[in-house]
Amino acid sequence: HRMSANTKGAHLLAGAFASLRNKLLLTSFAAAMAVKPLFDLVNAMSNAEEIANKFNVVFGTQTDLVRDWASALGQNVGRAQHELEGMLSTLQDTFVPLGFARTDATKLSTSLVTLSLDVASFNNKLDEEVVRDFQSALVGNHETVRKYGIVITEATLKQEALASGIIKTDR
Repeated sequence: HRMSANTKGAHLLAGAFASLRNKLLLTSFAAAMAVKPLFDLVNAMSNAEEIANKFNVVFGTQTDLVRDWASALGQNVGRAQHELEGMLSTLQDTFVPLGFARTDATKLSTSLVTLSLDVASFNNKLDEEVVRDFQSALVGNHETVRKYGIVITEATLKQEALASGIIKTDR
């Protein structure tokens, strides 16, 4: 009879510990769910600050002009300005190191962002994905844009360079 009482006590104690463990797990889960949005907010604010800093550096004296352009475009097409600034910064940071003057790079960046939004919408792709693909094509990986029906070959590049006067024939 004594053994039976000890067994019952052990089962009750085990049940109490299991209940306590479950309550602790639920509490920690609830705490994590409550804190996660705060971490997400801090992370988003940090990313936005980094984009703004990069934007200011790559556009230099044209920062205000391009920021106003991004704001107007964002309102027209329903995109967040900081997302557009991120795309613009990415492209500008590609064109300038390739040797384009900052003002020419700005014209190319704004044109390519507009084109990227159109291509993304037409192909049901994410805007940022299309910008990355275009950036990749700009530095020589032409395969990335074939999925959009854009075929770039060395022959077409030379033909366009000749037509626009970038290169001249040896004849």
